[in-house]
Amino acid sequence: MGRGTADALSRRFAGDPRLDELMCRLRDIHGTLRTSSTPRTAVHGDFWFGNLLWEGGEISGVVDWRTER
Repeated sequence: MGRGTADALSRRFAGDPRLDELMCRLRDIHGTLRTSSTPRTAVHGDFWFGNLLWEGGEISGVVDWRTER
């Protein structure tokens, strides 16, 4: 929850009586996620029939790949 996320949430929901409990839960979740890792994978992002190549009734490829950062 870097870059001021916790502060921004605290300001946004300042009057909510559940804020302290929910922020504590969010910190716990964040701590758990920080210890997890997922390998980098390719993700298409625009996966629809128009970007599929067909051959003999089966998908033979996917087009419209690009790198976005």
